[in-house]
Amino acid sequence: MCIRDRDLSDVILVGHSQGGWPVTRAALNRPDLVSCLVNVDTVMVPDDMELMGEALGFLMYTSRFVDPPEGPTVPSSRRAMALRYPTGNNITEAKAERVVAQYRSDKTAQARADMAALRITPLHPSFGKLKRQAHADIAAGGLKVKSVVIWGELDPQVPLGLGKLFHRMLVDAGVDTEFVVIEGTGHAPFIEQPAEFNKAVTDNCLRAE
Repeated sequence: MCIRDRDLSDVILVGHSQGGWPVTRAALNRPDLVSCLVNVDTVMVPDDMELMGEALGFLMYTSRFVDPPEGPTVPSSRRAMALRYPTGNNITEAKAERVVAQYRSDKTAQARADMAALRITPLHPSFGKLKRQAHADIAAGGLKVKSVVIWGELDPQVPLGLGKLFHRMLVDAGVDTEFVVIEGTGHAPFIEQPAEFNKAVTDNCLRAE
């Protein structure tokens, strides 16, 4: 996260799903360079085992029964997106084709091989350690920038209840934070309702001080 190297300031950082950790860590490390932190359906949520069990069940189902063993196809990609994005908005054939092309690229194949060799998954102990450290830093008052938490109401992958717990954790730590739920959307509300998503970011991050 080389914000300083790019001579940037007053940066708005947006992290979605697994991207929530690096942007949160950057905001904790460099509050002088970051003006607003946006977590979208983030995995930075507290470890509520009941709600995380729902998410794990969904991930296990999609990994076993949606894509064929050789990887995603255009039809299977469309099925996967339909499960994650319940409104169906902006779920196009072209997007499904891009998913397949990305999966089949040499760069992605190398990344899969490297991660498999290191046994890296979202459940890897190293990620848990990094998340717990970020949570501890937040609880200690380390998150000093404006925060916005945006969630898809019907997210099956990281359920809304986890988003509420994450927002409550920020509130309890004294963070200046807002919680925005985008109705009817799933794991990527910026795909399903881009105008509403952009408004949530601009209204909360660019408001007059």
